[in-house]
Amino acid sequence: MGLAHGAFDLLLESAARAADDHGAQAIALAQAVVTARRFTSGFPGPIPHLRLRALLDQATTIVDPATAGTAHGGLTVSGTVDDGGLVAGGSTGGDRLYRAAAGGLVVGGKGVEGAGGGVVDAHPAAASAWCARSPQVSPDPVLAEAAVAAARVTGDPVIISAAMDATGTLAIRAGRFRTAYRIARERLALVEAMDRRHPASAAEILDSFHNAWLCAFAAGDLLAALSTAELIAGDAHGSWSREPWTSWRSWRPWLAGPFPGLPPGGLPPMHAPPGPSWPC
Repeated sequence: MGLAHGAFDLLLESAARAADDHGAQAIALAQAVVTARRFTSGFPGPIPHLRLRALLDQATTIVDPATAGTAHGGLTVSGTVDDGGLVAGGSTGGDRLYRAAAGGLVVGGKGVEGAGGGVVDAHPAAASAWCARSPQVSPDPVLAEAAVAAARVTGDPVIISAAMDATGTLAIRAGRFRTAYRIARERLALVEAMDRRHPASAAEILDSFHNAWLCAFAAGDLLAALSTAELIAGDAHGSWSREPWTSWRSWRPWLAGPFPGLPPGGLPPMHAPPGPSWPC
């Protein structure tokens, strides 16, 4: 059994034990859904979509009981839902910024009474992005952006980084490697603000490291990929995987260039304007 599958089971157990703490229960259920969709390699097989949707519906009903039984697939952003999903304008009332009828989601609002609203709301937001009502392999693009906005409301670097992984995944799968690398760099910067003594930070730190070097490599910034790999090798959270990164050091002379057909400085830095052959 992979680590992710073990975490999934523990989260469900945690949700069952937190019956008297609605905020903790909603967070555990939502995190279980995200874990099943984000870290698929840690499972012997996919968790059925209907089971994940049932868990997510349970979490979102806890956050906002008024949405129990809702089956619409759209998303409202300060407005009303239409068949296209995302609508701007209008008002949902109160201080709620988003509402997703698909999952009964309330983001940036009051949420569960006394449970730290913004934080509680952000977790079902992320789960809704990864597990939209209609089955799909990749996160839902509209809900992914809403999840990032909800996460930023909390100011929690772990929650923000986790939400950004959905938009980064979409960029990678669409071949937009520069965009994916930009997202990965922001996630990497968030690592410094994470509490390394908190268990929730560990998986996010490791995933941020992994995505940073992988996206740098995919985008063609090979020196940045090497630099990130060496950062991992010297980090306490990355020491478990130090051995695979040692081979990067032997690549240094080659990575430094010169490369045939490229300027003497090698590959252009990622902040440079993309050329016609570069993905954006």
